[in-house]
Amino acid sequence: KGKQISNRPRLIWGVTPILNFKYWNDAMKAIGYSSESFMSGYYGSINKRSDFDFYFDQVPVPFFLKVFRKLLPRYRSLARIHLLFFIASKSDIIHTTYDGLVWADTKFWREELEFYRKAQLKFVVLPYGSDYQMYSKLYNKSWHHALLMNYPEGVKREKVIREKIDYFVEHADCIMAGFQFDQIARWDILPYAVYPMNTDLWKPKIKYNNSDGKNGVVKVYHTPNHRGAKGTEFLVKAVEELQAEGLLVELCLIEKVQNDKVREILFSDADILVEQLILGFALSALEGMATGLPVISNLEEDENHIKVFRRFSYLNECPIFSSNPE
Repeated sequence: KGKQISNRPRLIWGVTPILNFKYWNDAMKAIGYSSESFMSGYYGSINKRSDFDFYFDQVPVPFFLKVFRKLLPRYRSLARIHLLFFIASKSDIIHTTYDGLVWADTKFWREELEFYRKAQLKFVVLPYGSDYQMYSKLYNKSWHHALLMNYPEGVKREKVIREKIDYFVEHADCIMAGFQFDQIARWDILPYAVYPMNTDLWKPKIKYNNSDGKNGVVKVYHTPNHRGAKGTEFLVKAVEELQAEGLLVELCLIEKVQNDKVREILFSDADILVEQLILGFALSALEGMATGLPVISNLEEDENHIKVFRRFSYLNECPIFSSNPE
């Protein structure tokens, strides 16, 4: 454990700075792989720069590319070409999302991916949400509406998302599904959530609150990154109704808080974690379970959507208490 084994493939994770890439990277390092995360940036409100190994701005730019970038600012994305060679020199297997990599936001994204394929690198795709959600293809219209509430700009990306999905469906060496898989024709591994957890960082609660809402306060925690997508309004209403009935229930919202602080708060103060009420569960639910909290999320919205994970994956082992807005 922890000792690098030279005959294993080199792994790289990126470039969308999602926290599950940090956890995957750390886990593979711990069992001896040469593994590094390489990101375009990081989300400062919830993550730290130290969460990832390398960033675009840390890779030296050759002089001739600096000149090229000044001469042709209209094609400044081409000045990222040195980053392609950085990735190719560091890895044998690239773990990415349907977003793509260095040139993901340019018209050259396909040429970049073809470059890696010709360099005999392999692709593993781990989706996270907005990289592959085509709103018009979603059969859960509550989820469709929730996304429109918080991510309306996603509607404009359907064409390029479709093109990237089609590319990876044809050329990826491995695709994980995840619970939001309406639009994907192929998967090779069927986990309900593609988020790993470093449980060594999350201490399970030792002391639990004995209050039942009558003899003392019960604290319900909720960690919405965007309230509409998580169904926060329904949770707020439910708690208000309980309070109106005379029950001692307190709703605590954690928003834009660093992950290590969230870990401390859940361990020391939370009684219940409500993860999301519209569809499925994500990393926050895993953090709640790792803390030993009762976790509530929506695992019942659509039987057709859920059944495949109960039959062919591990969802029946999941201890989450399922509930919906009603």
